[in-house]
Amino acid sequence: SDTTATSAYFKTTAMPQLNTAYFIATADTTTGLIQLNNDGFTIISTPDSVNIRFTWIAFAGSDCSSNGTFCIGQYTGTGSAKSITTGFGPDLVWVKQASGSVAANWRSSAMPTNYGQYFAATPQDTTGAIFTTLDAAGFSVGASNSVSSTVYYYVVFKNTTNKVHVGTYAGSSGAQPITDATFAPNFVFVKNADAGTAVSAVYNVNESYGDYSGYLAVATANLTNAITGLTSNGFTVGTNATANASGNTFYYAAFGGEAASSSGSGTFTMAKGTYTGTGNYINVNGLGFKPDLVIIKGDDTQTGVFRTSLMAGDSTAILDAATANITGSIIALTGDGFTIGTSAVTNTSAKTYYWTAYGNAWNPATSSGAADFYIGAYYGNSIDNRNITGLPFQANFVSIKTTANTYKGTWCSSEMTGGVSSFFDATAETADYIQSLNSDGFQVGVGSTLRSANYLAYPYFYFGFKTGTNFAVGTYSGNGGTNNITSVNFQPDNLWIKVKTATRGVSRTSSLSGDGAFPFTAVAKLSNAITSLNPTGFSVTGTAAETNTSGTSNYRYVAWRNPTTFDQSAYRLFYNADSTDVGAVLAAQNTPATLASVGADFRLRVLVHIGVSPLAKKTEQFKLQFAPKIGGSCGDDETFTDVTGASAISFKDNPTPNDKEVLTFDSNDPTHGTDVVIDQTYVESNNFTNAVSSIEAGQDGKWDFVLYDNGAAFSTTYCFRITKADGTSLNNYTVYPEVTTAATPPNPVVSNVQLNGQSAINLTESTTTSISATASISDPQGCSTLSNVTAKIYRSGV
Repeated sequence: SDTTATSAYFKTTAMPQLNTAYFIATADTTTGLIQLNNDGFTIISTPDSVNIRFTWIAFAGSDCSSNGTFCIGQYTGTGSAKSITTGFGPDLVWVKQASGSVAANWRSSAMPTNYGQYFAATPQDTTGAIFTTLDAAGFSVGASNSVSSTVYYYVVFKNTTNKVHVGTYAGSSGAQPITDATFAPNFVFVKNADAGTAVSAVYNVNESYGDYSGYLAVATANLTNAITGLTSNGFTVGTNATANASGNTFYYAAFGGEAASSSGSGTFTMAKGTYTGTGNYINVNGLGFKPDLVIIKGDDTQTGVFRTSLMAGDSTAILDAATANITGSIIALTGDGFTIGTSAVTNTSAKTYYWTAYGNAWNPATSSGAADFYIGAYYGNSIDNRNITGLPFQANFVSIKTTANTYKGTWCSSEMTGGVSSFFDATAETADYIQSLNSDGFQVGVGSTLRSANYLAYPYFYFGFKTGTNFAVGTYSGNGGTNNITSVNFQPDNLWIKVKTATRGVSRTSSLSGDGAFPFTAVAKLSNAITSLNPTGFSVTGTAAETNTSGTSNYRYVAWRNPTTFDQSAYRLFYNADSTDVGAVLAAQNTPATLASVGADFRLRVLVHIGVSPLAKKTEQFKLQFAPKIGGSCGDDETFTDVTGASAISFKDNPTPNDKEVLTFDSNDPTHGTDVVIDQTYVESNNFTNAVSSIEAGQDGKWDFVLYDNGAAFSTTYCFRITKADGTSLNNYTVYPEVTTAATPPNPVVSNVQLNGQSAINLTESTTTSISATASISDPQGCSTLSNVTAKIYRSGV
């Protein structure tokens, strides 16, 4: 760990399944602390580990033959010196007694005969008590590493080009480079061999991000000025005695060969929505993915918060204020959503909260994820110009917040120049925080006024995005009037705006209708700040200092679009049934049909294919539209309008099923290749959503519409399409359902309707609409009362 939580420990496949060894003189734990898997390892429990950063190193490819360069194993002590065969001549060996009375110790080919070092703060042994020699096919130990009937675990390495190198150097008390490794190491450990200097071995890895070394065999926090960095041909050491005391001898081992970090693939997933606070626990689920970042802001005096999947336990960060992480807010990120606790910040009763969630982040722990979104964590070392490296791409936006209570959240976009960063509260852009966005990460300073994303002894959590079709950053100037910003080039689902001056930042998601924006600070919704989200950007109106003061330049924006894509992929027409199931088929799949009669009702089942990113449950509203067909195909020249309860093709209210019930599967339903189809709802009115469940990328949602000819023109073909609720078209329309109304009805053939042999009813009928008859009833008999009068009206073919 980076802190005093634990000393280091290790596990090999030579150990029993539940055993894990410590570098200190402690017996193995048998609790199954670490389990080794085919593609990594599992941590079962770590003491006091919540939100403490742990560094790990893993080796594979043990080969205890003459061709090997790495071998793990075990032996049993005999009570006297002993030789162990490993199959090849090693240059480095470390040994640990399972029962723990002797601390883990090591020897390299850079040491004289009989020399051995302890990882712990114990002076070196020069008597042969722990090691004597490294041999042609193994190594020899002394009596201290061969207690009778005691089990010992060992790890051995051979110097290998670009992978393993052991060496020694003399301390100088002044910073110096150690360059005889001849390759760029990924992991180095160093031990002061001076007999009078009892210090633990220290190590550094790429993920230490420069001058920030850890101890291997003592529960002490990481330190600076020991191993100050890894270089192209070795490493550098500073002035700390653990790695560079004047006149002392130091032994080291350097390891390379780590696979390069993946560059990431695909894009981030995203969902957005709202919930209403209850004061009790709330589960927001159905996202269709596991979120790596959740951001929430209430519509009243609640501050904005966020949480990443690297934050452990019950911990949520405040965006705008120098406030420590809080509990009871976003208490967990789950497999397809998140859980809200009872904190008033995110769960005040009757308040509306707006959230966005992002998934598929590139994660440094797995070196996998999206090519445009990453998350991570590091501990500050209070050293300026520190580069956080090893990230898969150059981000255009990075935001950082520590768990500590004296440092506020900061963020930087590629629109900012001169090494400045911005904040979520009313703080002007300032230098020395996030100083640059680099090709493989970013650089942080020490921010002396407000401190920074680099202050000693605190963990910092960050997230970053790269611009593309679903993410944009930009700058604009205020005009004090109607200001349409079109440079985003897409309609945002989440938008942040912050001016470079000392004015608070604001945000808005597409879940908000009408006019409004939410400050990140504990302030209620503002009007005339962000007035709308538009197809190519957004609009700001008025003179709000947060978004549009005339003459003010350098308004920075950050915009996200949900990368989920929608394709109207298949349909089928059916006769109507008074049920959530359909009647008989009207036509084959993706085939138009003609209605049998004027005024006929019918059912339309449509599939929408979900691409790129899952569609979280209830996070997108849709509507059905129709238009008279123009030309040879639908979708090119038509002007679509919404289907309503009074339109020419209208929604029908069946007596039995309720609108938005779960539809009933029918064996004749449309399909889309081999895609999984997720049944959604029976629909009698706009708008509708995926109320039943989330829909994974690569799957199709299915909706069932009950419709009828409500005075539509005769013999006319109508096209149908689904759009988003705001009228935005779907990304693609592979098919357009088509329905043709019945032919113009002929004049009616009327039977000779009589009362007592005399003509009694005269009928007239319009020939331009559906059947509309007017009956004029006379009383040729002069009766005072007419009852049980029946007329039968016939028309050709009906």
